[in-house]
Amino acid sequence: MNNKLHSELIKKAMFPDLGCSEFRELTARKAMRITPMRMMVYHFIRCAEDKGISAYQILDQLKSYNPNAKPTTVYRTLDW
Repeated sequence: MNNKLHSELIKKAMFPDLGCSEFRELTARKAMRITPMRMMVYHFIRCAEDKGISAYQILDQLKSYNPNAKPTTVYRTLDW
């Protein structure tokens, strides 16, 4: 599967309306692209709501989509 198709599938699955204007505004404000990894991490954080979520909890969820994900992947994504 090519990256563009993968990206579109992730967007449709996690953000049916590509919604989350808050997410769009945040990435626009920082002049950053909306990447599949950023969308997934943002989604996991939002699903945690007020409970909070650690980087390793995000990693555990991420591994269901990307079994090769490493802690550095999550930390780099969170650092934006």
